[in-house]
Amino acid sequence: MTCAVGDLIAQRYTLKKELGRGGMGMVFLAFDTTLKKDIAVKVMLPRMLKLDDAEARFRREAKVGAKLKHPCAPRTLDFGRDGSLLYLVTDFVGGQSLREFLLFKDEISKIELLEIFSQLSDVLAAAHLFGIVHRDIKPTNVMIDEKENPPKVSLLDFGMAFIDRPDVDEDQGRLTEGGIIGGTPIYLAPEVASGENPSSASDVYALAILIYECATGFPPFYDKAVGKLLALHRYSEIPDVLVKRPDLPKGVGELLERMMAKKAVDRPVADDIFERLQRVLGNHKKGSSRDLEHQEDWQERDERMIETPGEGLDVKNNQMDASSDNLKPATSSSKGRVFVCGDEDLISNELKMALAVHDIELKSSFQDGECDLVLALGMGLEELSQWTNLDVPVLADVESGNLDAIGQKMRLGVDDVVTRPLRPDDVARKIVRALKKSQRNK
Repeated sequence: MTCAVGDLIAQRYTLKKELGRGGMGMVFLAFDTTLKKDIAVKVMLPRMLKLDDAEARFRREAKVGAKLKHPCAPRTLDFGRDGSLLYLVTDFVGGQSLREFLLFKDEISKIELLEIFSQLSDVLAAAHLFGIVHRDIKPTNVMIDEKENPPKVSLLDFGMAFIDRPDVDEDQGRLTEGGIIGGTPIYLAPEVASGENPSSASDVYALAILIYECATGFPPFYDKAVGKLLALHRYSEIPDVLVKRPDLPKGVGELLERMMAKKAVDRPVADDIFERLQRVLGNHKKGSSRDLEHQEDWQERDERMIETPGEGLDVKNNQMDASSDNLKPATSSSKGRVFVCGDEDLISNELKMALAVHDIELKSSFQDGECDLVLALGMGLEELSQWTNLDVPVLADVESGNLDAIGQKMRLGVDDVVTRPLRPDDVARKIVRALKKSQRNK
């Protein structure tokens, strides 16, 4: 079965205009005759149905859109089959692709670049929280709607998405086997080019390549021969975006360099990238003269803090003094008091050190008025519900990629979740963010 403008899909969706077509299907602007609004309908090309995994990939894209609720990602509204035709209905995203947006500009402005950078890092942070790796970040998968102020950025096409836990997506193992490298070579992370599975870190790398291209007009690595291009990703020196765009804040150049690190473990997480960009945007929107180049270098600041984190911390041996009943290192002042309830064995020495760097005091008992945040570890929903009615923020842990558990705990009223295995820097960052948000709301 084929389809064309004017066709009625599933006795409900009237196709109005073809918006584009790709490897798997065609996308139409359509009208929902039930809800009386414009939507987007993606239909799978008939030839794709002959491939064994085509329907499973299409179905997975629908699942991702249903799970990921973020203003920068279109929602899945419907999915089904009309005769032999598979269709996916999503929010209609107006505007133009980032590729088209760049074609009509001699040079993208600093504020435009930072807005695009910030919004994309935000939606990626949301996706990564659910264990969703986009895997194909590129200009044609990004939409810019200039009718909104600031322009709204949307990340499209999760058809290549990788779920980092096979038990979350029963098709994942079969869909990613066979040594096939997914993604677009210009934006491919070194480890993926070497045959490793994609991860949130490979999305971060692709985002850095995309932002570099937006800033300068050209990607940092390019060769017509795919093999040579992949080798450039793996071995070439990381270029400095400030050479071509000296007007950008120094800190943004340093952030892009960290995001393009050859080793995945050396790259920042999307949530951290978003938080830092928000501070930069805040300065520029308010007309502040304080670019990041006038602030402390992030890496130098972090190294300085680790060198003098406070008493009770043995930096040389990377250990905390946890001999006392109070889990906190002995410091003269604290920026936040955190009560750990549940499975305290999940608190590693590395996590204690990361919290000590931020002057976070760990409490072994809860007393109203003497704790600023509850970190609930290893708790079931019933036990956790006893802590969500307090007047302090609550963070809970979930297994990485367990979408149902994340949704259940967020609906229960927790303020944020941290994923197991616990990453010290990630947990510390989310605690600091929750404390700051709580203080602002008081």
